[in-house]
Parts: sequence; C-alpha cells; structure tokens
Amino acid sequence: MGKYQFSIIMLGDFQIYMNGKLVSEVVCRSKKAKNLLQYLLYFHHLVPAEELFHVFWADTANPKNALKVLVHRLRTFLIQGGVPENVECIIQRQGGYAWNPALETEIDTERFLACFRDATSGQLDRNHQAQVAALGLSLYKGKFLDETESWMDAPSAELHQSYLKLVHIMCTFYQEEGQSEELVNLCQQALQYNPLDEAINRELIVGLLACGRSQQALEQYRYVTNAYFDAFGVQVSEELRAVYQYILDAEEASRLDIDSIGEQLEEKTPGAGAFVCEYNIFRELYRIEARCLDRYGGRIYLGLLTISATHREQINDTVLSRQMAVLLEVARNSLRRGDIISQFSESQYVLLLPTVTYESGMMVLDRIRNNFKQQNPRSPIVILGRLRPLRALDSNT
Repeated sequence: MGKYQFSIIMLGDFQIYMNGKLVSEVVCRSKKAKNLLQYLLYFHHLVPAEELFHVFWADTANPKNALKVLVHRLRTFLIQGGVPENVECIIQRQGGYAWNPALETEIDTERFLACFRDATSGQLDRNHQAQVAALGLSLYKGKFLDETESWMDAPSAELHQSYLKLVHIMCTFYQEEGQSEELVNLCQQALQYNPLDEAINRELIVGLLACGRSQQALEQYRYVTNAYFDAFGVQVSEELRAVYQYILDAEEASRLDIDSIGEQLEEKTPGAGAFVCEYNIFRELYRIEARCLDRYGGRIYLGLLTISATHREQINDTVLSRQMAVLLEVARNSLRRGDIISQFSESQYVLLLPTVTYESGMMVLDRIRNNFKQQNPRSPIVILGRLRPLRALDSNT
C-alpha cells in the first residue's frame, strides 16, 4: 500500500487527502460516520468495540449491530470519495477497530504534538527550539475539529493548551531577538482563538510599544479591559494595568516635552527686531530657509525624537549614549537636505522639518523609527515621535 499516501487535517477543519486528492467529502455528509472516523484517526490505535459502544451508542439497545452497520457505511463513503476499493482504510482486529496502520498516514495533530514535545523538552538550543515551535504554530490552523461531541473536549483542551505554550515560547524568543513586528503578528493571530487571553494581550501591547505604535497599544488595552469586564465582571490584572500606566506616562512625558521645547524656543525669540545668533547658525538657517521657503510655502514643523526604555527594562548611560549616536546617524541619513536636527537632551533630538502637512511630517518620523529598527533589530529601546507646527511670530512684534 506504499503508493497511497494519506494526509489528515483535524486542526481548524476536517479533511482527508489521498495522494493530494480530497477524499473525505462524502464521509462528511454523514455526521455519525464522520465522528467515528475522527475518533479512530485521532487515537490512531486499535480501539476496542466496547469503547466505541460507550462513546457513540451508550443508550442504544444493540450497539454491536449499529457499529457494524456504521463501519460498513464509512468504508463505502471513502470509496465513493475516491479511495480505491482494494485499499482497506478501516480494519477490524481482535474485537476492535482502527485506521489501518499499514497505510502511510500523516496526521496534523500528531505532527503538532511532536513539535510541542520537542520544543518543551529542554534538550534543544534556543534557535532550534524556536524553529520547532514555529513549525508547530504553523500547523495549528484552528481548534480541534468542531467540538460538537463530548469526547472531543479533552483532546481539544490538550491541543489548545499546547498551542498557547508554543505561543509564549515564540513571544519570548521574538522579544529577545528584538523582532517586534513578528511578535505583534503572532499575538494578533493567537487572539483570533483566545481574544480574552490576558497574557497574549499583554505581549501584544508590549510589542506594539516596541514598534513605536503607542496609540494602537492604548486602543488594544482599552478594548481588552472593556471586553474582560463585560465577560467576567472584573478588571484585568495588576500587571496589565502597570503596562497601561507605563504607556500613559511615556505619552504624557513626550507630549509635555515637545510643548515645553516649543515654548522655550518661542520665549527665546526676541520681542522685536532681528533674531540674533552666531554667524554659522545664521548662515545655515539662511541657506535652508532660502532653499525651502518657496517649495514648502513657509510651513515648518518641529519634531521630537525621544529614546525610551520598554516597560521591562531601564537604559544605563553607556547604552543610552551609544543608542543616541546610532539614532543620530540613522536620522541624518533619513532626512532631506532641507531638514535640521539637533540634540536637545541626553535622550532627545529636535528636528525642523519643512513639510506640507502634519501627515507627511509623521511619515518622516516613522521612517526614522523604521530605519533605526531595521539597522538595530535587537535594540532594547523604543523611539517615541512627536510633531507640532512652529507658531508664527506676532506681526506686531
């Protein structure tokens, strides 16, 4: 029977392929036949007839005959679906039934659990563990079968708990490797199956923060807290609320900083007369303004880039100095000739951006953050960006 290869899908759907051809359509039209086949496939060993009586015909007066008739129908359905008559898929041996072990058969649940066992064995190095975990996650297309039968509850729970553990393994790996976008994508996919899983929501929020998407992080927190309260009538954990407070603190600090910088610059502007500065500054500002004034209609935006730690880490002075140097080089290469950048504090740069709209100015800041992340995927920092227009001087001054 080596020329026949069967591939069984039981996660997210139920399908049987023989040599790449779907052969389970006819079987799936009969709920009883489908359930019996699913049971034999999942346990994948010789199942005693008494066990099948108990699972499927507990209240039937003649379960032996009912089983015999259903097995006959099941074999017929498989043949009608495309399995050759000489290929015996369901065998009867020693008072039990089984999917024929002589057939070359690959079942996604068995492959998934094998990946789980390897990934949690503690015997693989970090990269190999991540590869195996990622393979297991790729096999998990959804929860086990349709969960309409009571016997499915235990396998479904085991498989799903294994899935969640693989998710957390990969979350940790992505965090260690600085792969924030991959972390966000994984969490968003996992939340399709567990929208109220607090741990995954927390990882998603942290990932969004690491990507510089603080507004989305806030929206996700508000969504999950409302959903959690609606479902359970309680608040989310203290740990998740701590992440939320960190977002608020970082956002508020960034907002106050850029307003403060703008006010300081405005306050230093002379009330009357010419703006006095060193010649080299005057010369550079003059050339930039002359070059860009007509093109951008005289509109200039003030931008602020702030280096911040993730909520789990703090930045020491050495790391901060190194990261500031890297950010300056990235920003310089990401900006146009008409833009200006200057260090404002030990963790901040200010920018003058001649640009047409607020949206295009934000695109400049996003480009800097993205370029920094691409060049420094394992960087332990988050870059926050703010933008506001320069206020025109009072014409009477």
